[in-house]
Amino acid sequence: MKKDLPKIYANPTNKKFTNVQETYYDRMVEEVKPKANSINIDKKINEIFASKDFVYKKEASIKLHNNLEINKHVIGRNDHYLLTLDNEPILISDILDINVQ
Repeated sequence: MKKDLPKIYANPTNKKFTNVQETYYDRMVEEVKPKANSINIDKKINEIFASKDFVYKKEASIKLHNNLEINKHVIGRNDHYLLTLDNEPILISDILDINVQ
């Protein structure tokens, strides 16, 4: 009981294929590593909002890059700004130090 399979037609290929090409890509962008100080600032800000006594606002003393120290009620943050109670956004990259009062 040997059954032969049907014959399959194979078209002969007598041409050169050019759809296979070697490609190379080198990314020329340098990786930017965050400064150690900015990591500490992000950590401090996250600790403020993660604390158990933070409900809506927290008074903080913020030291900015131009050695200006301000006292603000911090209510929130987004990716780049720290938001205050008086609708003043403070750029997180400008903050040198932040302390809760």
